[in-house]
Formats: sequence, C-alpha cells, structure tokens
Amino acid sequence: WMGRPVEGVDVTFVTLGRQPPRVFETTTGPQGIYAVPALEPGKYVVLITPGRTGPRKLPERYATSTTSPLVFDVKGGGEKLDFMLQ
Repeated sequence: WMGRPVEGVDVTFVTLGRQPPRVFETTTGPQGIYAVPALEPGKYVVLITPGRTGPRKLPERYATSTTSPLVFDVKGGGEKLDFMLQ
C-alpha cells in the first residue's frame, strides 16, 4: 500500500463458482507476508481489508467480492501471489 508492504491487513480468499462459497482467511505479517496453507486449487476473488493492527484506511474496492478486481486461479502447491494496492 502506497508503495510499501503492509503488515496487519486481513486477506480473504473466497471461492468463485462454488456453492456454498468457501472462505479462507489470514492476516499479513511483517513485510506484508501471508500464508494460507489450507487453500485448495480453484478460482478465487481476494478481499483485502484493514486488520486490527494494520492501516485504518485501504481502497474500498478491495473490501467486497463484487468490487474486488483481485481474481486468481490458484493451482496449488505453494504458489506465491503478490498484490499491489492502488
């Protein structure tokens, strides 16, 4: 966020095309690093929202599954996904 990694934001992966949707949640640690070990292969929309210890204000478009532009097809096996919030 603002050109730097962000610690303390909530990252939520929500399955697309699956009923009911599955939700996988985590929070970024130092240097904005996060992990979702139980994340299954599939298509996801990713939500990024202020956490308890992170910045209070992030762009609102990342907060809901209908407005987030972050849609990814996760193959599994330790993939790395980096997000640039603007």
